[in-house]
This record gives sequence, structure tokens and C-alpha cells, in this order.
Amino acid sequence: MVDAGQASLRSGAPRHESPWIQLTAASHDRPEFGGLYVTCQGGTKRQGASFVSTVTSRYFSSDSDDVATALLSAMQDASHSLAIAEDPNEVPATLGATSAAIVNGFLYIAQIAPTQVYILRDGTIHALPNDAGPTTHDEFDLDVGQEVDLFRAALQAGDCLLLASTDLRHELTEREMRGMLMNRVAQEAAHDMCALVAQRGGQRCEV
Repeated sequence: MVDAGQASLRSGAPRHESPWIQLTAASHDRPEFGGLYVTCQGGTKRQGASFVSTVTSRYFSSDSDDVATALLSAMQDASHSLAIAEDPNEVPATLGATSAAIVNGFLYIAQIAPTQVYILRDGTIHALPNDAGPTTHDEFDLDVGQEVDLFRAALQAGDCLLLASTDLRHELTEREMRGMLMNRVAQEAAHDMCALVAQRGGQRCEV
């Protein structure tokens, strides 16, 4: 069982719900695809909600039986849909996003910069993708056609994953992130990270 939590910083206070983040449990129709974790950064509330919703629906309704292909296609479709639905009265979206799925001991990450992924293993925290880190990952040889990067990392028992907007990295040190991840349950850690960002003057953060 995965211990998962989420939090968002808006208007000076952490919130547990946000259009920019979503945790979706494994679908009864596609249990082989595991759960899906999506974090966005930037854009408007409508744009964030639209992107998250599209990624989630397209991932679990994919015609492909391959997790990597389904995840990549879902991110591409969400990005394309957002561009088509662009409101001329809105500022053009600069939206970063990370979608992650855990299946059969592997973490699949589809990423549109800027967003950040960390893994805590054996008391050490590493940013992913990172060749120097303890995990292994492969960049899939696919013609994505858009700026979507896809990586796979082998997981070990006890690994802790952190998906976040880059606001977190700007306000907290990796040592502080490590301490919160090691000493709190997931929801409490997500809330407290956003609260600390707020204390330091940060305006937005997604965890």
C-alpha cells in the first residue's frame, strides 16, 4: 500500500486540494496501470485543472497495454488539448507538469519542465532524473513530438518519492525535505513543506 499525500500553497496557506495536483488510485478497469500522480506548475486555475483531468482520463483509457506509452501519450494529449483550448483573454500558459505511475516495482515519470522529482532512499535524497543517484533510469527512444521527457526508475522497498513544483527547491534545502519525509506521514509532510515555503515568503507551491 502506498502512503500518499498532497498539498498546495495558495493565498498564504497550505491546502489539501488544488487544480494543479491529483492523486488517482488504480482503476478497476486498468489495475495493471497502477495509481497515477500528477503535479503541475504555472498556468491559470482552469489550465491546471484541464491538464490534470486530461492526463488522468487519457492514461486510464489508453488503447496501449504499455505503461510508458500510455503515460507519454496522456501527457502529449493534455499539452495539445491545452494549446487548442487557449483562451485569447488569458495569458498564454507556461505550464510544467510531472506524471508518475508505479507499476511492478518501477517508477515511470513523464515530465514537462519545469517541475521536480526527488527520491529518498536509505536516508539520502536525490533529484531525478540523475545519473549520479542510486536508481537506474532509461530515457525511452521515442519520437515524442513535444517537450515531454520520459524516464523509468527501479524502486526498492522503503523508497519515498516527492513530486513538486520548483518553488519547493527554491525555498527549502534538500536536508529540510529529507527531514520532513523521514519523520512524517505523507500528508503531513506535504502540508508542512508548503507551510514552510509560506513562512519564507513563498507564494505558490505544489507537492
